[in-house]
Amino acid sequence: MVIIHHAACAVSNASIFAIPIKSKEGNWGDLALQALLGIDQSYFMNLFFFFSGYFVPVSFDRKGPYIFLLERVRRLGIPCVVYSFFLGPFGMVGSQYLLFYKGDVGFPNYVFTNGPQWFIIQLMIFNFAYAVACGKDWSPRISCPSLLGFFGIASALGFCSGIISMFFPQDEFAFVPLFWNEYPSYVAFFFGGAIAQRNRWLEELQQRPRRPIYLWAAASIMALSSFNLAQSFWAKRLCTGMIFGGANAVALGLAVTVFFMDNVDRPYKLTSFFAKSMYTAYLLHMVFPLQVATKCWILILEATNNIKYVDDNNGRGGFEGIYYYIENGTLVYIGFLFVALVTLMITWPTAYCIRSIPGFSKVL
Repeated sequence: MVIIHHAACAVSNASIFAIPIKSKEGNWGDLALQALLGIDQSYFMNLFFFFSGYFVPVSFDRKGPYIFLLERVRRLGIPCVVYSFFLGPFGMVGSQYLLFYKGDVGFPNYVFTNGPQWFIIQLMIFNFAYAVACGKDWSPRISCPSLLGFFGIASALGFCSGIISMFFPQDEFAFVPLFWNEYPSYVAFFFGGAIAQRNRWLEELQQRPRRPIYLWAAASIMALSSFNLAQSFWAKRLCTGMIFGGANAVALGLAVTVFFMDNVDRPYKLTSFFAKSMYTAYLLHMVFPLQVATKCWILILEATNNIKYVDDNNGRGGFEGIYYYIENGTLVYIGFLFVALVTLMITWPTAYCIRSIPGFSKVL
């Protein structure tokens, strides 16, 4: 999901690259990708934090605080440092310079680039907070909420997010994108995952009726467009918080969880391959696979005269004012499918090979 999400970012007007690919405003391809990105962003990071927290209590109790924290430093801290100070500046940013820029714009001078490692950084913070504040055998008795209870949790989280975002910018803070909108729910989902494990929420969810969960998720998706209807600044911030920080985070998280419980909760022939490779794939995909896939797509568009390289730098130096422009909205969506597929095809086998190097599996 993360790789596909970033593939959509790479070819849409929400580009994650220093040199963006831009397209005509309002074209259907970009609108479709913006809808995909909006749905993803409204829930999937919350769900990742939930399941990260879900596995913490049993691991902490079995290993004890010293081994638990030492393992977290090794498994989270080492990859984060390597990525942020080496793979990020020289791989993620450097590969963009080598693949996309034409002419001399000066090599990017980055000492630290965390990229998707912001999630790893927050996991380290949350794990250390759990070790200090909760400790061994921490087990508050909280039964699995009813659907109405989940709706109340979603409303409280959303209201909190909306109120906080009224007074703080919707920007990155402490390496976290959209910090003020979404961080309260990240904290709640991580520790909520730990509580869910202690109280066997997932086992109880298996017995719940599915239709109300799916109907709530569908209504939440439709509500995504409603925050744009709010006219005042305050109303728009509150609506954004209620939807992104609350309703969608809980409703879609529930729907995705029960869907996978019902339909894909069994091993497949490639389960071992993907299970062993997934952490490395997450760390690797933005170092070079996504850039290579995007460059291949640009070369195809250049060969067919469907993309234009624009340099409005005007001697300023750096990357400002340099971008690729696509007029045809259909090619934006086709480009997303192409870039996503090629990125996946490069990332997973490479990740598996890297993790298979002797000693690397202890970290990855």
